[in-house]
This record gives sequence, structure tokens and C-alpha cells, in this order.
Amino acid sequence: YSKNILFRVKAEQIVSLKEMRFPWQEWLYRLRKGLRQVYAAFLSRQEAGVLGVMTLGEKSLLDGEIKELYQKSGISHVLAISGLHVSILGMGLYRFLRNRGISYGISGVVSGLLILAFGQISGMELSTRRAVLMFLILLFGNVLGMAYDSVTALSAAALLQLWENPGSLWQAGFLFSYSAVLAAVVAARIWKGYWGFRWEKRKQE
Repeated sequence: YSKNILFRVKAEQIVSLKEMRFPWQEWLYRLRKGLRQVYAAFLSRQEAGVLGVMTLGEKSLLDGEIKELYQKSGISHVLAISGLHVSILGMGLYRFLRNRGISYGISGVVSGLLILAFGQISGMELSTRRAVLMFLILLFGNVLGMAYDSVTALSAAALLQLWENPGSLWQAGFLFSYSAVLAAVVAARIWKGYWGFRWEKRKQE
């Protein structure tokens, strides 16, 4: 239920009568397929597998031994599409456009569309969806001239995902993704408050 899988059907044969994709979805699907073929053709199996997971969320190319190596090293999270990918790609383009004198609105729309397309290509998993939603909230705030608050954006993203599918609350990916970001935000605020207090105390002395 947390993945919107409501039933299972067994069939001897499946025939596709009509593609139920929008034109832009079909184009993104072909782009994903083409990139996957390029990785497989010009890279080694191990390199293609790692790059496919980190850029496309494509797990079919990933070698089992490489996946196990990342898991044993405790760094398997770097293989998942998350806020890091979205921030580098989205904010990189947004700041590039802003530095060229393009307005907040146009820069936000272009960056937002790029991130939505990237999320669609990479499969739009729970962690990716959270990162995309938080980035869109950041862009919306910049366009309106409002300050960005990580806790508010995180809470809004969680509510939107739970409104779409309440069963996501019981999925491990949802709990780990939001808990990790919340812990990082809280820890950063505590650390910043500590050093801010130390600085103020030193100035008074």
C-alpha cells in the first residue's frame, strides 16, 4: 500500500494496446533509455552500474558485488538519488541564471522544470520526491522574496507526500529520508547556536 500497489495479477500473456504516457513522459523515458544504453556501451559494467544508479536511479546495471561492497562500507546511501543531486543540479542552474541577470521568476521556472524532469527520469522515489518538493519550496520562497526555512520545507514536503499516499508513513524509505534530514537540520542549528553563543560571550569579555 505504501508504494500504491493495491493488488497482484497473474497472466499468461500481456499485450499493450495503447501507451498511457503523456508526450513529455515518453520523451523522458526515451532519454533515460538512451542514456542507459550509452553507459552500457562505453563504460565497463561496474562503472556503468554505479553511474546509472547515481544519475538515473537505474539499478538493473548495478553489479551485485559492487552493491554489496557499498552496503558493507556503510555508504550505500550515495547510490540513491537524494537532496545532494537535486541541490547541485537545481541550485547550480538557478544561480547560473541569476548571475546572468535573469529574473527570479524565469530562473525559478526553468530550474524547477529541470528538477521535475530529473526526478521523473530517476524514477521519483520517496527520497527524490522529498528533495524535489523541498527544492520547489525554496524556489517559490525566493521568487516571493521570503526566507527559506528547512524545517518548514521538510514538514510541507512530508504533508504533501502523506496527502498523496498516507501509506508512505509506514515505508522505511520515507522514515529514514525525513529522519535523516531532520536530524541534520536540528544538529546544524544546535551547532550554530553554540558557536553563536561563544562568539557573543567572547565579544562581551
